[in-house]
Amino acid sequence: MNLTLFGETIHHALDPNQSNRKMTLTVKELAEELNISRNTAYQLADQKDFPSFRIGRRLLINHTMLQEWLNQNSLPQLCPT
Repeated sequence: MNLTLFGETIHHALDPNQSNRKMTLTVKELAEELNISRNTAYQLADQKDFPSFRIGRRLLINHTMLQEWLNQNSLPQLCPT
């Protein structure tokens, strides 16, 4: 699926069936997973509807809720008919 963030279209491939994945991601890990810059990841995490939260000074992203957010905010891939 494709997702448009701040005018930039990206392809995300998070696998919801991974049983050994971590429950949370750091902003750096989010940027790596989505192949976006760290600045874009911080902008994304600052959005009200994005599944991020703070523990002390650490900004974390809930992995399961991230997948749901991506599914809700992704553009369907269009195939020519």
